[in-house]
Amino acid sequence: ARRYPHRMAKKQIPVVVVAGFLGSGKTTLLNHLLRNTRGARIGVIVNDFGSVNIDSMMVAGQVDSMVSLSNGCLCCAVDVSDMDAMLDRLAHRSSDLDVIVVEASGLAEPRNMIRLVVGSENPFVTYGGLVLVVDAVEFDGVRAAHPEIEQHVALADLVLLNKTDRIDSNAHDDLLGVLCGLNSRAAVV
Repeated sequence: ARRYPHRMAKKQIPVVVVAGFLGSGKTTLLNHLLRNTRGARIGVIVNDFGSVNIDSMMVAGQVDSMVSLSNGCLCCAVDVSDMDAMLDRLAHRSSDLDVIVVEASGLAEPRNMIRLVVGSENPFVTYGGLVLVVDAVEFDGVRAAHPEIEQHVALADLVLLNKTDRIDSNAHDDLLGVLCGLNSRAAVV
């Protein structure tokens, strides 16, 4: 028996924000996570169910709703203004989730999503970092149209470089140089 049960640390669930511009591959990443959980219990918060292939369930368009999957995952659809309420539904004293992944919509500002997580008054969550999905093929075009992507890269804890099979090694090296120039501390995968 523990001598001080009232002093037991509360388990905090890391909340990871996944961001990236439209078409970068966020949904593909989420679907990959949901298919390959390796025993982890994952909560996923998305803007709409339509983008995530949840065992072919017809739940698209439902907001503020939750679906429990057979592989131990919970998926939620949420309006950004309801983020705290959804975090409260996922993270509580008896929650057995290992991680919560929040998919920012393609146009969402990652800084605002991070603020929502960091600003949550839920004692059972902690900010787990920003994963930025970058389309290797379209990066230059996105950067020209949306210069704020540079700030997104700078904020990232992990940059997931997607679609690298569609560029040559010189373009790949150049892009790595740009990304590392914008953020020298983030891991790039």
